[in-house]
Amino acid sequence: MGKLIRLLCAVVLFGIVQGAAQAENGACKFAEWGYSYFRVEQQGETWTYVLAAAGPNWRNAPYGYHAPGYLSCESCSERGWGGLYHFSDKADLQPATAAERAERRKESVGYPSIAVGADQLEHYGSREGLSLGPLKGYAVLYRFIAREGGNAFGDLLAAQNEGILVIHLSDGCASFETTILLGSSGGGDPWAPLDLLLTEVTIERSHGARVGPRPPPGTGYSAVVRSGRKGE
Repeated sequence: MGKLIRLLCAVVLFGIVQGAAQAENGACKFAEWGYSYFRVEQQGETWTYVLAAAGPNWRNAPYGYHAPGYLSCESCSERGWGGLYHFSDKADLQPATAAERAERRKESVGYPSIAVGADQLEHYGSREGLSLGPLKGYAVLYRFIAREGGNAFGDLLAAQNEGILVIHLSDGCASFETTILLGSSGGGDPWAPLDLLLTEVTIERSHGARVGPRPPPGTGYSAVVRSGRKGE
């Protein structure tokens, strides 16, 4: 009986080790990012995600070492809309559903990032089933509200009737995230800018180390950030 138990334990342990090794081998690992693109390695293969904005409303601009880019829609409201976007090799970095995200009500805006919590965010609406190329996910719309004990940043935006739009998309390998500061919609459809974004912005996933796009002339520099590997 003792030998049988030891054998069973050995089999279970071997299965756990093998499963962990397969998960590690199948995981997407960050390799490099720069203006408008993000690169990962998975099971010895390289994949590149590239974002592009065709306009005429939404634009994509470099943001140096702080993010792959900045999405803006100057025509969307009097003050315009805009926010940094990021990619990650951790597909589960954020809540999996819009309902979970809205319940959490804790976001960061801009750079340097300013944390805004439930005391100053009111859930305005959610959209599930969004897609940009291979990435799928959700959007959550918040409005700022002025509350006692809130920070000055939130109070100011609440006074201006502004809010934030959070978009989270993933394909199980890489994830895309943007938090866009909203100007007042002036009574119009609050989802109209998102609908324009889904029409004018694209994300493509291609095999290999695809070269990222060049920054538009006169818009500053673009960072190229690589992962640190042994021997480099």
